[in-house]
Amino acid sequence: MNVCLMGDALVPLNKKITGYGMAVDSLASNIISLSEYDQMFCLCEKGTYHYDRITEFKQKLPADRQKRFHIVDEYELFFHGADIIGQIDIIHSLQADALKALYLRNELKRKIPIVLTMHGLSEQRLFMYLYMPLLIGAFKPYDAIICTSESVRITITHIFNRLMKQYPQLIKSKPQIILKKIPLGVNVAYFKPIEKNKLRDEWKIHKKAFVILYFGRLSGNHKADLVPLLKVFSNLVHTNKHRELLLIIAGSSTDGKYESEILQMAANTGISDSVRMLRACDVHDRNELYNISDVFVSPVDNIQETFGITPIEAMAAGIPQVVSDWDGYRDTVQDGVTGYRIATYWMHNCLEDLNQREFLPFNDGHRSEFFSNLETESVAVDIMDYQQRIQKMLDFPDLMKYMSKMSRKRAVEKYNISLIVKQIEDLWEELNLVAGKETFYHVSKLNFTDYCLDFEIYPSMMLNDDTLFCISKNYDSWKGLIQQTKDLNEELIFKMNQILIEVETVSVNFVSEYFKDIEKTRIRRLIMYFLKNGLIKISNDNNEG
Repeated sequence: MNVCLMGDALVPLNKKITGYGMAVDSLASNIISLSEYDQMFCLCEKGTYHYDRITEFKQKLPADRQKRFHIVDEYELFFHGADIIGQIDIIHSLQADALKALYLRNELKRKIPIVLTMHGLSEQRLFMYLYMPLLIGAFKPYDAIICTSESVRITITHIFNRLMKQYPQLIKSKPQIILKKIPLGVNVAYFKPIEKNKLRDEWKIHKKAFVILYFGRLSGNHKADLVPLLKVFSNLVHTNKHRELLLIIAGSSTDGKYESEILQMAANTGISDSVRMLRACDVHDRNELYNISDVFVSPVDNIQETFGITPIEAMAAGIPQVVSDWDGYRDTVQDGVTGYRIATYWMHNCLEDLNQREFLPFNDGHRSEFFSNLETESVAVDIMDYQQRIQKMLDFPDLMKYMSKMSRKRAVEKYNISLIVKQIEDLWEELNLVAGKETFYHVSKLNFTDYCLDFEIYPSMMLNDDTLFCISKNYDSWKGLIQQTKDLNEELIFKMNQILIEVETVSVNFVSEYFKDIEKTRIRRLIMYFLKNGLIKISNDNNEG
């Protein structure tokens, strides 16, 4: 089979480590090195990191495979036409560049299946570059989107169904493109358990310390808000004074600001000596990083996450995982077997104003940052449960040994990268079998994301305007840690505090009576932010009702 691999997807990992960067780099290198293709053509733009990295992959191939692997300069494609690629059977885009893939197929003028690998669903541009072309009939029933998790598959289906209902006069039939669930994988020969004691000597970590690791992008808006994790860890430190606990936060951010905020909060809560920050450039061996740890944590709370590669890297290393019960983590982490999944909460219509004001502010970068900020503020991970689960691991070493064993077993059986590449190859073959059948789609108007509706499958539970909340036992000790944001000012937080002091239970409908001049969607986010920070909890009265 002749394959065309496209998508200017690879990004440098030496300074800024992201789950996307690691995942797409691994996917590309392993498709190139493990797939049994006859000929592979990789489209690249000379002078870019992507081109240089693909060249590295080629140079690592055996001589006979190098002859079958061709790097095609996109400028050569521009000047000389698509025919220089030759006969191909599959167009596979590494980052769901739908319009580019469609363009290439039109240039080649042949029935060539297109495969798109999804790495994120929340960006506005997807409606122009993916969903709109799908709905106007440009894709065929022998095309496929690789969904890395069940949540991704369901969310795309939600989006299709919503758009069809909104515009029945434009969309006459459901897109027939295949939504194929294939997870990401890891190299289980590299990510594997190794003896801890020697490693800890090298890393200057006490052998008996209980080490908790977070590894990934450092961004409260684009990955995971780590403030609740610090609160959990602070409680664990103060309630386990007989144990040495260490929290390692490893990764990178855009400008280093978030690292500074995290370290300042650690200082404010008196746990600075128990928190170690590692920059991306300090992480030379990711497998070592996992193996010096006892538990891997990832309290992800952002809809930009679709799969999560780091939990299965930790899994392959035999490190139990304690992660959010959120999108792809729900597929990978077996609750009570390889680790624990912690409940997450969101609320219907708490981003209603985002749906109505899709282009404010007009600067794309500022708008993306602002929207991500509002999204993340409104998602809560159950930090009480988080603390209890890690405490259980502290208390029961045999449980940790069991989870470590089961983690390695699951990673080898389910997420070995060679198995994943084989699944991709099987999909290529399947699509080629139906490539002779072609169906046209109808034109669709451009639409945008309804966040809480389209992604309602992500959290464990969606709350509503009648859900009752009450003050938690940690209210007095934590209320001073609530920080002002672009959406929450000091006056609003103060008034919310007063309401909570005066009454036993509150709901969105109840609080909105106090804030008649504030949009209800902001009230929803306000309550969710208090829940996120452990100041309030979901009342038992909801069950009684």
